[in-house]
Amino acid sequence: MAFLFENGEVYNCLLKKQSKAPKNFVKTYEAVKPLLDEKNKSIIEVATGHLRHPETPSQPFGLFILTEDTVYFGFLKKKEPTLKEWLFDSIFEIDSTKKALTGYRIDCKASDAEFTVANISVGDPEAFVKYLKPRIEGNEERFATQKEKAIEEIKTEVHTSNEPVLTENKLLNEPTLRQENKADKKEYYFKTNKTTITLDGNFVRMTRKGVINAVTRGFSGEKSYRISELSGVQIKKPGLVTSGYFQFLTPSANETKGLWEATQDDNTFNFGPDELPMVLEIQKYIEEHQSAPAQSAATVAPTAAPSISVADELKKYKELLDMDAITQEEYELKKKQLLNL
Repeated sequence: MAFLFENGEVYNCLLKKQSKAPKNFVKTYEAVKPLLDEKNKSIIEVATGHLRHPETPSQPFGLFILTEDTVYFGFLKKKEPTLKEWLFDSIFEIDSTKKALTGYRIDCKASDAEFTVANISVGDPEAFVKYLKPRIEGNEERFATQKEKAIEEIKTEVHTSNEPVLTENKLLNEPTLRQENKADKKEYYFKTNKTTITLDGNFVRMTRKGVINAVTRGFSGEKSYRISELSGVQIKKPGLVTSGYFQFLTPSANETKGLWEATQDDNTFNFGPDELPMVLEIQKYIEEHQSAPAQSAATVAPTAAPSISVADELKKYKELLDMDAITQEEYELKKKQLLNL
């Protein structure tokens, strides 16, 4: 697989032979190659064409670039080199075809969208596809499994969302806390990901809507975090054509290692360049509340504690168990929590 020969010629897939590199190929290649060098990526194969992707309605001309673990589309946007990338893990299908009038094209199905690189003349699209196909086998099945797992986790979360919060042997009713902190409530809407982040006193709430969230994560709904129980946040700022992401770090969560993992993680939301100021405000709010002296449970308990005894709670969950509304394991776990075992 060779795309650029020592004499400066390239492989022309329409003519099935080497030929002089077109000027637009040379110009684009020289512009995007330094960006790949910064990422320490070695080019395996290149195909030139026009990208047809929902996020690039202008259908820019550029280079479809294959490296050892990532596929890039490099093009010039207002004379500035730009890279759009897909990790192998995010690609489900790839095929190449040849049309009589328009030449070769490569069709891809990825986690973000289906897209095409059309009107290919330079490069070897068949070799490109042959190299990548075995390396993406099983991706769609793994994605579906992760989606099902996310649905089950959300079902569990919804099932327990109305349970009181246990803190130092005192039951704190979260809706009561919401009312107390109403004056401290702030909301930020992220259009890029159809996600609303609510700063609600000592809680952060993430609410997702829209089809994309349902596809990538398998759910729409609210997820709440007590700020004192967060171990921190992780922020990846957006690039020229890629989204950034914000992750709430919990003791049981690992930091994501790229945009693909971010789209799968239910503690993470994506955001665009113009939404970065809101992200920084959220980060500041969380850090300030974590660094402030923690309000003691003894102070909160008199106003927040409901008049529900442990015995009443155990009776309620035993009834749920008898009704087969919860499992034996769920009942035993709740019993240990209530008895502080």
